[in-house]
Amino acid sequence: MAPIPYQFRDFYGYDKDAVSGTAPTGVTVSSSSISWNEFNRLGSVSGDGGAGITARGFVHSTTNTNPTIGGSGVTNSVQGSGTGSFQAVLTGLSNCTTVYFRAYATNLFGTTYSNVDTAQTTRRPHVFKFATGKFGHALVCSSSNTVTYYAQSDNQIGTVIQLQQQIYTNATCGDTAQPSGLVSLSDGSHKGRWTGTGWQSGFTESC
Repeated sequence: MAPIPYQFRDFYGYDKDAVSGTAPTGVTVSSSSISWNEFNRLGSVSGDGGAGITARGFVHSTTNTNPTIGGSGVTNSVQGSGTGSFQAVLTGLSNCTTVYFRAYATNLFGTTYSNVDTAQTTRRPHVFKFATGKFGHALVCSSSNTVTYYAQSDNQIGTVIQLQQQIYTNATCGDTAQPSGLVSLSDGSHKGRWTGTGWQSGFTESC
């Protein structure tokens, strides 16, 4: 009698190529060093799910509140592979801009995202080394005497006072607190005086 050939049922439930595992685990994200035009993103992935992590990084958007790879308005920044910590500075931002961002890690089983985090850039600072009447009328011409004010918008590229530009006492966006009393600012060439309610121009003092 001829031997009976093997049937598919004889191999039921067996696959020599099967691999057991999950998508990566323990993916977290945070931020640090937030300024008016950049901030640092910090990511971490603790578990590879039983298969090597082939890519990890960050996704971010200023319009998409739930950024994912390939999502509308989303930028992907790959930061190597494997488990552990990673970071990347996001640059080229405008002031007072909210950014939505996540960390992610990918293996052959899929991609795992962290929670969505947000960071808001600060107001753009402008520092003047020459202050004509720093909080008063006395003439101050020492480069060690500085005044910093913060622009609400990104109109100012250099240290030129635009007379229509309001000034603020801190870098926090949306805080409408303004200097009290008379404050006079100069960058050595362009002068203006903030009275607390508006600008006055036409200074003739010089250092």
